[in-house]
Amino acid sequence: MLNLIRASALQLFAERGYAGATTQEIARNADVSETLLFRHFGGKAKLYDAVVSAPFLKIMETFHDDQREAMESSAEGPNSRKQIGELFDFFEDNREVFSALVLGSAAFDGNVPVRLEGIEDTFRLATDEISQAYARKGIEPPFDINIAVRLSFGMAASAVLLRSLLFSGSDASSDEIRDTLAAMSTQALWPR
Repeated sequence: MLNLIRASALQLFAERGYAGATTQEIARNADVSETLLFRHFGGKAKLYDAVVSAPFLKIMETFHDDQREAMESSAEGPNSRKQIGELFDFFEDNREVFSALVLGSAAFDGNVPVRLEGIEDTFRLATDEISQAYARKGIEPPFDINIAVRLSFGMAASAVLLRSLLFSGSDASSDEIRDTLAAMSTQALWPR
């Protein structure tokens, strides 16, 4: 029963965003009473947190840990092209949660129930890694690395979430989009 509520909520948040999904509709879609939904989740904001925010943070923590482990175990240093490609794959594999996150976040006007602090570790790790590469080469970065890392993250998310808009009329495959994104980001971010 709780899994039905969660699945219904994730589907409707992904399709309509936070503001567009009602608890009544979520309950009806799960074939349970709205009272039951409130009893277990306390309201729409807590349900959103349970099915979108918390899974998003878990996904980001896993991605961050995998990237940190890969960097620590690699004798050759980080493979940024591989990491950006993995980020794209990661968004594709978790499209429904990210869609719900993006649509839901737009409805909160600065009072977002989405807890994004977990993503900061991922941004910080990438920013530190790229900053160190510039320092080793004795080159001053031509841009704010922290902003560039966030923009690369945003490009990967957009390539997945806005794919039908960005690539309508194009026959670009996921692999082609992934490879282009990885090459472009790597060329732009790292010192030459």
